[in-house]
Amino acid sequence: MPNAVPLKYKAPFQGPYTEEQLLTVFHDLKENYSGIRKDFTITNQTGNLVKDFGQLLRIAVSNKPEVILKGSGEVGGLKVENGLVEYDLSEISKSTEYWDILRDGSCSGCNNLGFKKVEYNKERICKIGLSMDHDKDCSGYDPKRKNSQGEPARKLDELIEVVSS
Repeated sequence: MPNAVPLKYKAPFQGPYTEEQLLTVFHDLKENYSGIRKDFTITNQTGNLVKDFGQLLRIAVSNKPEVILKGSGEVGGLKVENGLVEYDLSEISKSTEYWDILRDGSCSGCNNLGFKKVEYNKERICKIGLSMDHDKDCSGYDPKRKNSQGEPARKLDELIEVVSS
């Protein structure tokens, strides 16, 4: 990207997050977006226009969490005059990469058996060859991503919908 100034989004606090903390981060990004969109054209890495906050948030949680800002104004304390900014949202992407796996409500889920899910034939499954123990005693199940009541947090798509609407 010629002459693009790199700038990284800084979340209000460090992850890993509870559901409420993640929602706070999403709302903070939404507030930033409201200010940025007044002065800048926002595009993804392939040049497609980012039309709304929901689309920006989906980019932020993707594996290519950067957008390009073009225009004049202030973003993250940086004053830009008719320029390009490569806005890195990877802090959000890294914090949400395994969100759904770590909030899995199944006591015999991959994370509780010490495995990570992997992509296989377009489906997220436990590592190949893993025999799932569905009769496991679930009395001690403790999700790693929780809401304020200590229950498994909502799925990432649900949280994105809540903040985007």
